[in-house]
Order: sequence, then C-alpha cells, then structure tokens
Amino acid sequence: MTAALVNETAARTLWRGQSPIGRRLSTWMDSTPEAEVIGVVADVKYETIDGPTRPAIYYDVAQWGGRGSAMVARIAGDAASAVPAMRRVIAEADPTIAVHRVETGDQMMIRAASSTRFVTMLLSSFGIGAALLAALGVYGVLAYLVSQRKREFGIRIAIGAMPSSVLGLVVKQGVVLTAVGLVLGVAGAVAGTRVLSTFLYGVARADLLTYATIIVLVGAAGILAALIPARRATLVDPVIALRE
Repeated sequence: MTAALVNETAARTLWRGQSPIGRRLSTWMDSTPEAEVIGVVADVKYETIDGPTRPAIYYDVAQWGGRGSAMVARIAGDAASAVPAMRRVIAEADPTIAVHRVETGDQMMIRAASSTRFVTMLLSSFGIGAALLAALGVYGVLAYLVSQRKREFGIRIAIGAMPSSVLGLVVKQGVVLTAVGLVLGVAGAVAGTRVLSTFLYGVARADLLTYATIIVLVGAAGILAALIPARRATLVDPVIALRE
C-alpha cells in the first residue's frame, strides 16, 4: 500500500467534516495504485494566483522506484545571483545529480500572475485613454463655449471686468463638467467592480485610496484642460470682439 498526502481542498471535497487520515483513494487519470492518506497539507496555487484552489494529491515517487527531489532555498539578497553558486555546491556534493528547472520566487510570481498582469495592463490602457478623452472633451466643450461667448467676454473686459474673473468663470464651467463626469464615472466603477472583481488582486472592491487617487488625477486633468480655453478668454480684445 502506497502513501499519499492531500491538500485541504481535497480533504474538504472528498471527506467533508471527516478526518481523511487512514482513508484510501485512487485516481483514474494515471496508473498510480491505490494509496492511503497519511496527512493533510495546506493549499497551494500552482497555476494562477487569482484562480481557485484545486484538490491535489502528493505522492513520494520513491515508492515506485523513481528518483528526484525538489530543493527550496531562502537567499538574503538577489536570488538570481545565487543560482550559479547553488549549482556549484550541488555539483561538488554529487557530480551525478542533474539540476533541472531552477526558478526564483520572483520568476514564479511573474509566471503565475502573467494572465492577471495582461488584463491589468489592458484595463490600465483603457483607463488612461478614457482619462485623455475626458480631458479632450472638457477642452473641446470649453473651447467651443469661449468661441461662442467671445463677444460677451469682450464686453465684460470693456466695462472693467478683471481677466482673473473671466478666467475663473471659464474654469468654473470646466470644474462643473469634470465633477459631473467624475460622479458618473465613480458610480459606473462601483457597479463595474461586481463584474471585474475576479481581476482584482491586492485591491479591494471598495478601496477608498484607489478611488481618491483616480478622482484627484482625473480632476487635475480636467482643470488643466479647462485652463487653456480659459486663458484664451482672458486675451479677447474688446474692440475686435465688439466688431465681430
């Protein structure tokens, strides 16, 4: 009788509420014989860090005459730079040992998070594009309003209005447009997290810091976009504006 270990998910799936120790199991996906469960180990994710944990069974290959082992080392500093030294120490201990597949923890994390990283980069690109479109939209609307109200601004300046007041008037409109967009955008983001929650890693669905950062960045982009047409409004020549 061979021995095997199961992870916590397998124990819950196969023997819910019961002890798996001493139980026997066999698989039909390979030629492994029936095995007796001698222990339960913690769950480990092998494929993706954001995917569900799957049931797992661990065998000692030496039970069937196989050879092989895995070694885990903790390094203080750069792990990649220590790999040649580790290979050298293993070769000195036993030159017949073939070292296969050496990976650092960072490399394993990058591989496990590759799909999540791609989706994150894609969504980030969409977010940056949306922020630029929002800034261009604010700029376009205010530039059009300034061109339509050039005569009004000329009259205001002619009767003694300060350029700063005209600047503040146009910027205020830009702030209102940006605020309305932010309210609608945040509401859409809160609703969208229900669908995109599986792509979130290390960030909660209601992460206040993330929302605050986005509001500040998009708000700043909207105000900067409003300053260009607002500055143009302060440079309106009253004489030319009244003649048009």
